[in-house]
Amino acid sequence: MSITLEHFCTKTGKSIFIDGKPLTETIEHCLAEYFAPSSTFKLGAVYQGLTKEADLQKFSKQGLSLEFAADDRFYFMDEALREKVFDQPHFGAAYGSNMFTPCKSFSERQNLRVLLVDASTGANGGVMPNSEAIKFVGDGDGKIDAQLHQSLGNEPETPFQTRFGIKERRAGLDPNNDSQSINQTWQVGKGTFAPRNLSNVGNGYDLIISTDQLKGRVGERGSGRVGEWESAEVGKCRKSVLTSSNSPPLPFSPSPTPPQPGEYLMTMGIGNKTDAYYGITSTGAQFWNLFPEGVKGDVLPRLERRLEELSQMASDPRKIAADYIELMDDKHKHQIKKETEQEDFIDFDSLNLQGLEKLIDDAFGASDQDIIYRVLKADLQGHCQLLEHPKIVDKLAEHWRQQYMDCATGRFIKFDSAMAQTCHDLEPNEVCYPNKPDGTELIVYRSPVANSNTVDVYINRHLPNEPNDIGTIKMAPQGLKHSLSDCDGDRMAIALASDFPHTTAEIKEKQLSHKRYAEIVKPDKKAYTGSFEQIALDAMENKVGLVANLCMKSIALENECVSIPNADAWSLMKDISCAAAKMLLAESNQYKPVQYPDSIKKQIKHIAQFCVENHKNKINIAETQTLEEYNESRDKKNLPSLSSEDVNKFLEKCKQFYHDLVGVLGGQLQIEVDRGKSANRSDPEIVNACSSIIKTFDVAPWVEERKVDDVYTTRGIKLNGHGAIDIMSALTNEAFTENTLQARSTQQFQDLFKQVTFTSSQRENALQIKKTYDTLINRAIEIGREVEQAPGPRIIATSPKGNQLEILGLAEFKHPNAFDNRKLDILIVENNDPSGKGARNKWIALAPVFGADGKPELKLDKQQKYKRLGYISQESAKNYPEITKQEFKELTAEIVPGITQSQVRAAFKQVREFADTTAQSIPDSDKEALATAMWQVSTASKEDTERGFKKTSAVFAIFGEELVERLHSLQFTDFAVVGTHKPCNEHLGRSWGGEKVGCSIEKGPDPANPEMSKRWLVVEDKKLGVFRSESAQLPIGTSFEAEITSPKSAAVIITSTQGNQLKVGQLKKYAFADREWKGEQGTITINCSQNSNAAKPIALVDGKPLGVIDSESFAALSEKLRAHGKQVQGFQFKATLESAPATVANIKVNAETIKYPEIWTSEQAPVKNKQPTLLEFLKPLLKEEYKQKNHQALLHDDEASLKAVPINSDLLQTLIPDNLETLKQLSQEINKKLGTESFIAIAQKGTEKELYFCSHLNSTHSNQADTTQITDTLNFPLEYDQLQNSKRTKFIAVPLDELLLNIFKAEQQMQLHRNQATAAKSNIATEKQNPKANKTNQQQLDKAASSRNPHSGEVVGVRRPNWEQNLINASFAAIKDNPVNKDEVLQTGIIDSKYVAIYHAQKQTLSIVNDNQEVIYKAAKNQEASINKLTTEEQQYWQNTSKSAKQQKLKEVGKDLS
Repeated sequence: MSITLEHFCTKTGKSIFIDGKPLTETIEHCLAEYFAPSSTFKLGAVYQGLTKEADLQKFSKQGLSLEFAADDRFYFMDEALREKVFDQPHFGAAYGSNMFTPCKSFSERQNLRVLLVDASTGANGGVMPNSEAIKFVGDGDGKIDAQLHQSLGNEPETPFQTRFGIKERRAGLDPNNDSQSINQTWQVGKGTFAPRNLSNVGNGYDLIISTDQLKGRVGERGSGRVGEWESAEVGKCRKSVLTSSNSPPLPFSPSPTPPQPGEYLMTMGIGNKTDAYYGITSTGAQFWNLFPEGVKGDVLPRLERRLEELSQMASDPRKIAADYIELMDDKHKHQIKKETEQEDFIDFDSLNLQGLEKLIDDAFGASDQDIIYRVLKADLQGHCQLLEHPKIVDKLAEHWRQQYMDCATGRFIKFDSAMAQTCHDLEPNEVCYPNKPDGTELIVYRSPVANSNTVDVYINRHLPNEPNDIGTIKMAPQGLKHSLSDCDGDRMAIALASDFPHTTAEIKEKQLSHKRYAEIVKPDKKAYTGSFEQIALDAMENKVGLVANLCMKSIALENECVSIPNADAWSLMKDISCAAAKMLLAESNQYKPVQYPDSIKKQIKHIAQFCVENHKNKINIAETQTLEEYNESRDKKNLPSLSSEDVNKFLEKCKQFYHDLVGVLGGQLQIEVDRGKSANRSDPEIVNACSSIIKTFDVAPWVEERKVDDVYTTRGIKLNGHGAIDIMSALTNEAFTENTLQARSTQQFQDLFKQVTFTSSQRENALQIKKTYDTLINRAIEIGREVEQAPGPRIIATSPKGNQLEILGLAEFKHPNAFDNRKLDILIVENNDPSGKGARNKWIALAPVFGADGKPELKLDKQQKYKRLGYISQESAKNYPEITKQEFKELTAEIVPGITQSQVRAAFKQVREFADTTAQSIPDSDKEALATAMWQVSTASKEDTERGFKKTSAVFAIFGEELVERLHSLQFTDFAVVGTHKPCNEHLGRSWGGEKVGCSIEKGPDPANPEMSKRWLVVEDKKLGVFRSESAQLPIGTSFEAEITSPKSAAVIITSTQGNQLKVGQLKKYAFADREWKGEQGTITINCSQNSNAAKPIALVDGKPLGVIDSESFAALSEKLRAHGKQVQGFQFKATLESAPATVANIKVNAETIKYPEIWTSEQAPVKNKQPTLLEFLKPLLKEEYKQKNHQALLHDDEASLKAVPINSDLLQTLIPDNLETLKQLSQEINKKLGTESFIAIAQKGTEKELYFCSHLNSTHSNQADTTQITDTLNFPLEYDQLQNSKRTKFIAVPLDELLLNIFKAEQQMQLHRNQATAAKSNIATEKQNPKANKTNQQQLDKAASSRNPHSGEVVGVRRPNWEQNLINASFAAIKDNPVNKDEVLQTGIIDSKYVAIYHAQKQTLSIVNDNQEVIYKAAKNQEASINKLTTEEQQYWQNTSKSAKQQKLKEVGKDLS
């Protein structure tokens, strides 16, 4: 039972094709198919702000109409179904998703005996007392008879989430009562059913349905009551406190035949969406952001233990894999798929579509996760054969990153979870959860949480007569309302309060009436007006994510006001006050003025008053670092001092301001989530005002950082506060360690299916399946990137000559005439907005504007009015570099259907469906052979790890079971080592004949590249050789017994009586193919064969051909003979013949003898707190600067000469002595990361000369990355490609002066990054060791600092020696000269090119760090140095620094600390 929906563009009416195939998706077991089994279903792509009502209505001529909508999914049908199931048009948008929700099973039943009960009053048609009837229902939950439950195939004693449809109903339970007509009004329902024995309830029923379960008809409680809050597909932010039943009636006309409470016979289709289950759920940033004291008391001890666990496993991928398995075991143990807090308010638009794994995970969900789990589990129990496979490494690397992210945000803390069900026998503060002890207190909440109002502590009561509904937690109706939950599938997070005592105390405190946030008062629902098409477009607008994130940031600001250390309280006070002053200035912004609600504006003015008054008194509070300094300024102006108590009172007012802001945002969030069911919309002025407030002073950059891919890949998360998340993240940043996971080439895994045979037809079949899968996955990725760059339709504009330009971004600019049926005139101008969505596109197309009458619109100067139409695509700009500021007329415009995120999701879903159906269609007898064939073709050639991963994705997706089966025994028993003919072979000269010997694998330098490590085979404690690059591998440290054989020699060494040598190969083709030479003598004759186009020099032994002479040997011989005037042809001499040593050795492992190492040794060491490289900082700068390629340089001038100079050349010492070391460093990093060499190119034409930094694209380096990877990392603006004398020269280049400028910027950013990391680590360590002492020291520091005149330059209480004062002077001079320090708390400067000075402006401490990131000097204002590790020689150096005029200037600057 399934339907297939084809995607099409609503602007053009065209089907959406990708790679020539229509984009479709399949939905199984849904209500839409139940009600309209013969209909055609289509999904229309719509573009917010661009798609109009008329666009959606024009398909009526084709027999299609828009019937349902859910966010950006617009469902078209050739049958009018909406009016049959809903009595108001807007219900098609409010509940449209329910019609297409897939269920795992679906069945129709006729003549079901049903009791309908009012969930609010218990009214049931008089069958039983209301007080009894109400116990069977709740807000979204009803009951199902156990026999019907079983017949539907459901789990015993397990409630389930349902979608059901009613096709017929007849009042009463007598099927023969003709006085009651059959009502065929269709009805949609959703919610949950719990199994019970209903045969003895009332008159015996199959179902007891709650009125709240019925949807889509006015007059039924599930559709029309004020206070209802259905889950939104995007965001799923939950329900508000219900308003009174006395609320004004809705402005909707009632359904003509609303079902009244009572008994019915019904024909229904019942779907099981999900069974209830006991699970575990992650908490996360949204929860812990509310409870800073809970974090300090309950989370930090757990966090330290978890971080220690991670540090112990960083160097061993087996331990990382075991951690992954343990995490998955927890989930499997609780019968769950993937359940985490919806804290991110899922925003598909923000997904980084470069991340292939992330996209596949989203598409495949639990199925892909499950196969990785089973592969890893089997592998760890066996021989770790796939542990270094690129796909496995990629999964483990993502797991590793996620563990640190979970630590930083609190997600590593897991609570129980269960589906909510109503129980009327519980008190409002009670729950019934059988998995925790009776009488204990439980923390219970429904995720996600907007604020702490909905998190509370309940008493657990085990009710003796309550049925055991597996997978549920029972709550009183009032408790459900309090937690803003209902019983249509909502899941509650549950924890034992005694496990989190500090969090429990904080929750209880925040439930006090004066600590709660403002209660949400929902406005009356507002009726939609207009056609359903317009309603669907209006309901599509979604600001849930924006408002929810503003809530989180406001809560972080509120908590900052109480979490700030006393030493920093003054700084926070002045920062907030100055920010408030800026907020008020935003009201008069010329372009985007901000309008604050009166209540908010009043508070802002009050907070800003402090800053404004100081400005009037001419006190620059921005320059006063401490409260004492500020009071000195006030004292000079005879103004009263400000006390610490005054500061605290001010921050308390700020806390209340942000507290109130959270309440305001909560109301707006509620409106946004209700957007499908009401025409109300969040107030744009309020949302804009709140956004302005947060942006003006934001202490929670971690909200956005959680979605940045390099966080906890190469760096920690950015922090700017002292709140709950900052505390956890700072500790995590300090502990962050990169893993040592290393992927090997897929070719090394080729023998996984050894000894399994397959036919040529099976190979062809596997190849075709793989090709189809790869095509599907590649096109899904491609359209994802397309949507990321320019979503929506595009125009192909063709000139009369046939030239074409592609114009993107129509949805962004919304030109009023973009889709007019007329010839197109455009003007090309440069894109001057590098921060906009189309920053990658250099050119913008302007088009004339025409009025509704078709006449041109004119500006005030009577000239034609133009508006932006879209961006010129990068491909078009590349093809037509001459388009700059040109005008094109009479272009023919073709609208190309656009792609939206809905289509991206569908494309990935199509990949999953193909994998599933293919796996199911293959007979069991063919699966292993087909899996083997696909594995062989996927691993047949040497590839880099990324490409190798892509090549094997199909096998993992389709043949997971077969992969797991291969891992139970060791498959990789045959290896090859190379280099056995080289001196590094400690068994050199030994020929192996199948001896069984003891072996081990050790790590050692690669003979071909000593800077790299390789795995060596050690035999009898002597090195034999390194593993061949395409050979299977075993872990370093493995020992085993093996047979070693040397293959027959492939060459013979001929040594003349004079000691000259010839090497002869290709022996198999000639007379002595099977002979082993061991010093025999013979007469050698040289014969130059003319049998082919190229002469082959053959060596004859006693007149018989031996083989072909090596080219180098022959060239040397020819040169010597020519020198003596002799001919090569026919030359003879006496010589000794020896078979050349074998270059390889073949190893066959005895699997029963294998022993794996206790300690894993990687070919790279784990990196803790790894400093990002210059290349990593340079990459974004190059991408920003060079958005287009350039061909206008001297490098491309045919008349200019071009000279390439190696980076290590002495010539560069003369040309660029000051920057050479930096360029060498960059060159080394490029070589290490990309495997390509760099050089300096000198282009000269007459007296004109230009220097370029260049990197090869056609290097023969075996480790070189592909061209795309190189050009993506090195976004150089110039490309050189020439073919001369059959030799191709290809490289990319950047003008050297421009590169050096960007290197300077990168180095500044690198230094700032190091300084922030060092300062954060130092602060955390100090506070962790002795937080009280640290607080006392800071108070003493502030007191000492206030005891001197800041303008006098005299020191009170400390006198520094000359060397120390000179060092301080030089430090502050360097800091002052660094332009990036303006308004920064942490200010840095580089001293004498070997030290970094770090000045903490708030704490007034100076630290000096050496090249090893070690703090060698630290001092606070008016305090003796707390750290001094300078050597005597270093002190002497600063003692003898000359007292020049420059030095005197340094002295003046240095007074800042002295």
